[in-house]
Amino acid sequence: MSFLDKIKNIVNVDEDGYYPDDDIDSGAFINSDSFEEQEERAARPQRRVQRNTEDKVEKIGDYAFSDCAELTELTIPDGVTKIGERAFAGCKKLNITLPSKLESIEDAAFRDCAITSIIIPKGVTKVGKDAFLRCNKIKSAGPAGGGYDYEFPWTEEIPDNAFAGMRKLKKVVLPATIKKVGNNAFKDCKELSDLTMPAGIKVSKTAFKGCDKLGEIKEPQQTE
Repeated sequence: MSFLDKIKNIVNVDEDGYYPDDDIDSGAFINSDSFEEQEERAARPQRRVQRNTEDKVEKIGDYAFSDCAELTELTIPDGVTKIGERAFAGCKKLNITLPSKLESIEDAAFRDCAITSIIIPKGVTKVGKDAFLRCNKIKSAGPAGGGYDYEFPWTEEIPDNAFAGMRKLKKVVLPATIKKVGNNAFKDCKELSDLTMPAGIKVSKTAFKGCDKLGEIKEPQQTE
């Protein structure tokens, strides 16, 4: 069993950096280019509690895995509702699946990650500033089930910052039911050139700030 599998069972704290609650705390594994040292520590029985806390973890703290440059895969427990500020920023090899109960993605949570595809759970109502900044492998975005790199559940309102800083994002399809696009929703999507969006909706003045290649906007086809 790898160290990343074991962290679901670690609940008590010691001087080596394990934390005294059931969440993965702020800065827990920051700058861990290699997990070998943590794996060795995790093997010490007096420093682990053998019980499964997967269902008890509700948040990933600020900077928890920030700059873990060699981290490629991580399973987030399904009960997590919040991913903290810069929690996975700089994880340049990471591709991840978000938990179904997630509600909030904080500022820069996945900044500079290697994410190639992601599905935003239906409960997410907050996307922080620069949450996906420079996730440059994401090229398309649209409603869930459409086969896009970034699939979202929103049917009426695109939250603030939802796509901000995705500099290689080229194509976006918004469903015909969308009524509002929030502040900075597509800010600095430098390559965005193919946008399908319903007419007559409320669009923030900063929603498309920095979208230098955006030209004609197409309207989605109505479905009966």
